[in-house]
Amino acid sequence: MRRLATAALLALALAAALGGAGPSATADESTSPTLVEVGDARLWPYVGPDPSFERRASAINVVVRDDPASVRRYLAGRGEWNRSDDESVADAQNQSAVVADERVPWRDAPGAHRYVYVADRGWTAERYQLHRGTYFGSRDHLRAYGVRDGDWTAIQAHAEHWDWFTITHTVDSVEDAQRRVEAPFLGDPAFDVRRVYHANGDTYDADGWTTVVALALAPLLARRRLRSAIGRLRRLATRRNRRRVALAAGLAALPLAVRFGGILSERHLPWLSHDAVVALWYPVLVGGTPLAAVALGRRVRPAPAGALAAVGFGAGVVLDYASLGVSVLPIPVATHRSVAVIAVGLLAAGAGARRDRDDGTGSGSGHGGEWTTAFWAGAALWLLVVLAGHLV
Repeated sequence: MRRLATAALLALALAAALGGAGPSATADESTSPTLVEVGDARLWPYVGPDPSFERRASAINVVVRDDPASVRRYLAGRGEWNRSDDESVADAQNQSAVVADERVPWRDAPGAHRYVYVADRGWTAERYQLHRGTYFGSRDHLRAYGVRDGDWTAIQAHAEHWDWFTITHTVDSVEDAQRRVEAPFLGDPAFDVRRVYHANGDTYDADGWTTVVALALAPLLARRRLRSAIGRLRRLATRRNRRRVALAAGLAALPLAVRFGGILSERHLPWLSHDAVVALWYPVLVGGTPLAAVALGRRVRPAPAGALAAVGFGAGVVLDYASLGVSVLPIPVATHRSVAVIAVGLLAAGAGARRDRDDGTGSGSGHGGEWTTAFWAGAALWLLVVLAGHLV
């Protein structure tokens, strides 16, 4: 009963930590939403998960003064973009930026539908989605909106990464993606670029300013390079205690193995669907982590086993995010990962204590092989972590 009460208290604490408000906001103007001028139309400067003003998923942050078909052909590398005759967009201020010499096409991207409201047209889903990067790593993701006979394309651009605990993407920034979209055009006389204030800076890290491009929108050229963690893991292998190194390095390698395994499967096994890749690698994370903590922790004494397991797994999580270029996490996600690190440490410490009893070095050698309270607490906490991962 005491173990059940402890598990219940842990469940309530974890649910409270993960139940905070997300980045989406509830529209204050649900009856009279504020619309902005975009080309020959007026639209709500947000996208929503449903055709409703009640929830804002993210802000429209790029507008291109051309029809959606032309924009898509250009982004996909299938055609050039003719100069617009529209002179209403002012020249961009003189700012330093790197202008790309080569146009790299975007690729079609899978993703959930988001809706935008256009005056006199009603709610409409995106015409297409494109991305740069990897689905199971990090990527820049665009949703493009526009009406067939319009002279504009509204884009919601954001940077995101795949989260193996939640089995979905986590948005890292809309401002970073917006800056990478506009950077190649600032200071280039071939493009007319400016920012217009649409007062839609209340989602994620948006600042309310929308980039307007009069001539063309080139693809994002800022490639994310994965930071190597192999060198750090090799340095751990030089320590005297090989068992401790194996425990810490093994748990550190698990999140990275799942991340890179998903990316390699996406790149080299194109015949596998995304659901099949998830079915292949998700069990490695949720099942392989506790198994590794127990198997490797049994070879180390309880206190160092728990500490090394927690440090190793925590380092693996940090290195995973570092390889994606993610430096800031939402509080619920950070709390969830911290609880996961504690659960892994308890599992390894419990396994180490069981080894002590098997060897007759601990108290109660007559009951050798019994799993300890630390082990059962870690197992219960890990189960809660896996279940709560789908609520983050």
